[in-house]
Amino acid sequence: MKQLSLGYRLLLNIALWLQRQCSDGASFSTLNYHRVLPVPVEGNALSEHEFVAQLAVLQRYFQVLSVSQALHLAQQQRLPANAVVITVDDGYVDCYDTIFKWLQHYKLTATFFITTVGLDDGYLWENLFAFCTDACADRNIQLQFDTLRFSLDAAASGNRAAQLQKLKTWLKYQPLQQRQRALTQLQQQTCPGQNPPWCFVNGAQLAEMTQAGMTIGAHTIHHPILSQEGDATAFTEIADSQRRLQQEIGQPVLFFAYPNGKSTVDYGENHVTMLKKLGFVAAFATDWGLTQPQQQCPFQLKRFTPWDSHVGRFALRLVANSLVEHRIFHWLRPLVRRTNTHHLGHDEPSIPAEVQHKRI
Repeated sequence: MKQLSLGYRLLLNIALWLQRQCSDGASFSTLNYHRVLPVPVEGNALSEHEFVAQLAVLQRYFQVLSVSQALHLAQQQRLPANAVVITVDDGYVDCYDTIFKWLQHYKLTATFFITTVGLDDGYLWENLFAFCTDACADRNIQLQFDTLRFSLDAAASGNRAAQLQKLKTWLKYQPLQQRQRALTQLQQQTCPGQNPPWCFVNGAQLAEMTQAGMTIGAHTIHHPILSQEGDATAFTEIADSQRRLQQEIGQPVLFFAYPNGKSTVDYGENHVTMLKKLGFVAAFATDWGLTQPQQQCPFQLKRFTPWDSHVGRFALRLVANSLVEHRIFHWLRPLVRRTNTHHLGHDEPSIPAEVQHKRI
């Protein structure tokens, strides 16, 4: 990897020195990735080149720990100031083919939160949605979902991207039964009898990753918005995904990541109670911030991933994510954590108003 310029190295070393002076020994940054693909794409995927550059900087300037190590050292207030935990959500095949490969290359570790329906189907609901809408990209179409009618323009139209996002967000916030029914209707109207290609990890790959020192965590079966489900369904989603993963890797699954992950919106205290009952040790949200197990509920830990494509700015923002928790640097919070959707993807915290009111 091309090294940081002299200017960025100087700035980063100053920032790391400040971080050491402000450290409480009980906080760390948790990065949240989803997909890493060969070429840059919009949304929740990084290019492989960008990801590799970030890992190289993490190896050189930070101390990457497993979730278990980080939580243990935080309890003892012995965390290094530049401690970082890497998490990867969902479980797509690039977790194994690309992310795992480069983690091993740099001798780093990560936690992979797996949505277990992908182990059987080979894809998640968002892949089916994309597959279906791609199949009708060449034409205008009127989609019928029970009593709801939705217009989708052809790809040549400037309206299509916004229409797709609106439809996808509406589907995301449907209870599982209604979401699956709507997806079946979408498939029947766009590509009947066809399914997306396999794009997920398998059990053998998860077992290999575990043996190599990676941590496997649960992310439900079907990736529902837990707050949209009844308690019985939510508990089954959590418990059965944990049980399935334990069968696959032969080890306890002790960590969880909430689908979509916005506290009070996507999950609540009832779901925290479920995790405790099932023996989980900690859980991660998608609320932005520094991970502070001593101050935050260990079942609502924050994550933060700098969106900067320039690796020097990525590293500086990662350090700043901890600095802004110190009272001297509070004023920098809006700059460091300003809303940016470049790499947020489907687990973005923001909820459009029409979804909050269940309208489309």
